[in-house]
Amino acid sequence: MAIGIAAFRFPAFLRHGCIFSHFASAFAGESSREAMMAWVVGIGIFLFLLLGFPKQVGSLILLIVLAGGGVALYYYLDQQAYARKKAQIITEVGTDPACSDPRFPLKIQFTNTTAETLMRVSFSLEGFRPGYSDVVVSDYLLSSDRIMRPRDVYAACWGYPVRYGKQVNYPGLKWVAKVTTATFAK
Repeated sequence: MAIGIAAFRFPAFLRHGCIFSHFASAFAGESSREAMMAWVVGIGIFLFLLLGFPKQVGSLILLIVLAGGGVALYYYLDQQAYARKKAQIITEVGTDPACSDPRFPLKIQFTNTTAETLMRVSFSLEGFRPGYSDVVVSDYLLSSDRIMRPRDVYAACWGYPVRYGKQVNYPGLKWVAKVTTATFAK
């Protein structure tokens, strides 16, 4: 016996207007009296279960907290490992006679000292006046997709960042390149 689509009905807890739809609207950031009442009812149900079955609900809460802590620890350690690998990409910036084109006077060199192949590196380029700490000119959206095996060195000539027609003595600046993101081969 086949059931047509018109004969199918969603379970009551999935239908619009049920108490769970109010919880969903509260999570979505909608502020309404119904959403507030849904939270009050939900807290009441939780307290009833906590008082009626303290060991089981306490165990469930402990399990949820441990699982959440495990996930948070995993992401924290993963980010720390990524930051260590990213710090192993050495950048050097300066003017070089080999960069003879006046449109591209800066030589930016990358050295991959990690044990993995580098697929892409994004970096920021900042120019400082000698003896000062404020950035005079910068560009934060630069990247290179040059594939670099471990211990490879790659250098290229890059142009000065152009910002709003400012007249700045770019050749007299101290240049710094900072790696913002790095993509490694899988």
